[in-house]
Amino acid sequence: MQGYNRGVVGDTLITMWDLSQKPISQLEVLDEILAYDESYVGQRNEKPNLGGMGFDGSHTGYNEHMKGIVQRIDQSIVSKVVKVTFTNDPEETFGDYDDFSIIMTPDNLIQMSHDVGYECGDACPHISWKTYDMKFNDITKPEIGQLSIGDLGYRAPNEYEPLPKDFHGPPDYLDEMRIDNIEELEGEFEVYHITEAENATMMFANNTILHVGLH
Repeated sequence: MQGYNRGVVGDTLITMWDLSQKPISQLEVLDEILAYDESYVGQRNEKPNLGGMGFDGSHTGYNEHMKGIVQRIDQSIVSKVVKVTFTNDPEETFGDYDDFSIIMTPDNLIQMSHDVGYECGDACPHISWKTYDMKFNDITKPEIGQLSIGDLGYRAPNEYEPLPKDFHGPPDYLDEMRIDNIEELEGEFEVYHITEAENATMMFANNTILHVGLH
């Protein structure tokens, strides 16, 4: 994977399995992170409990939390990143949160919930992964959408702040935040990316869901 530089800036906070948070620059191999695993084939938790099997890609928050084990972290210098800022939208979001942002390489992937103007309904497109730069689409997923202002992304809901110690296991019914702004930043940025992890293809970074791994 020479030349591969997907990542987030070093002060991005990763939610650990014990529900503490650690800057990604301080993560170490074998650290345990709060994660989801898209390859999971067992019984998922649902609302209502319908006994579904395998990872539910349309309703990420209906899946069981996984203990992700970090296996490899890559570090690189890039000349461009994007700052994606999320905000509340009273018409489309339920929780009451402060705005937050994630600074990442343009090709990084965010797990999204709904396109702008939609929430679960007759025409609801569950959109899964989106990115600012579609260049690496063929490396990661067969279908990736373009990040757009107004789209809804996930975050941990306010009933779990602070997150309780019995958080693991049940579905968390992730809340939603609207993308309010996407800003390109140029310069010299040190970024980090978890390229290999056990039981994890998604992690919580600055309280939203980013992709883990290369595929």
